[in-house]
Amino acid sequence: MFLLKLPLFILTLYGLILNSAASCPKGQRVLRKNQGCEDCKNGFFQETVNYSQSCKVCTKCDKESGSDVVRPCTTTSNTICKCRKGFVPSDNDFSTCQCKAGFGKKSGECTECEDKHFSKSINSPCQKHKECKYGVNITGTKTSDVICNNVKHTDANAPPTPGRAVSPDQLRDRVPKLLTTAATTMTTPRRIPHSDTSSPSRTTDPIGFLVTFATVGLLMLTAVIIKLYIIFYLEKHESGQKHESTCGRPVEEIGGGSEVCLKLTLEEN
Repeated sequence: MFLLKLPLFILTLYGLILNSAASCPKGQRVLRKNQGCEDCKNGFFQETVNYSQSCKVCTKCDKESGSDVVRPCTTTSNTICKCRKGFVPSDNDFSTCQCKAGFGKKSGECTECEDKHFSKSINSPCQKHKECKYGVNITGTKTSDVICNNVKHTDANAPPTPGRAVSPDQLRDRVPKLLTTAATTMTTPRRIPHSDTSSPSRTTDPIGFLVTFATVGLLMLTAVIIKLYIIFYLEKHESGQKHESTCGRPVEEIGGGSEVCLKLTLEEN
């Protein structure tokens, strides 16, 4: 009896093995309980012969991020996406893209920033470089803004501002101040730093003495030259004013009248 049931058992087991190993072609999936195959639904695909009971989900190209469909999805192949011009892929399948730094995203498009504009982050619009009040420290690029100076730098090659003319009265007032300053500088003793009292001996600095002597002599010579020049200038200016005032007074005050003025004129000539 057992020998009769053994072939039946072997045939049943062999059928179960065949059914469990049933496969479906591309574009189909295996039904449950191995009841055959079924086509993949819309939005799903199977690109190879398979033993799976489910189909794969089709990839969706994100148009808002800059990804366009090159080939739509079918039951036997997945979607193929591609980034539009100016965009770079964010994923390996190009389903999402981004507008990289140095490019500006506007109205769904990505274009390179113009001159004096920049974009330092992805998917951001281009911005204009800032204007520096005190000059540019570091020049800006398409991915970075300019860096400005914090303070104004004075141009060492700029021509000096011309000084204003000094009147004789102002010059006369400045003479005592200049002489007082020069005298104070010459008479002020040079402070010598205290040396260590524990030192056995002191040494005199001959170079410092010569520098001090030369400085005092130069200041004295400068003061004398300034004084002589000012005295000469003031005497000449006052003599001209005196001559003008004498000839311009009434006859009763100067006595000789026009004869005196004529005589002074002849003497000058």
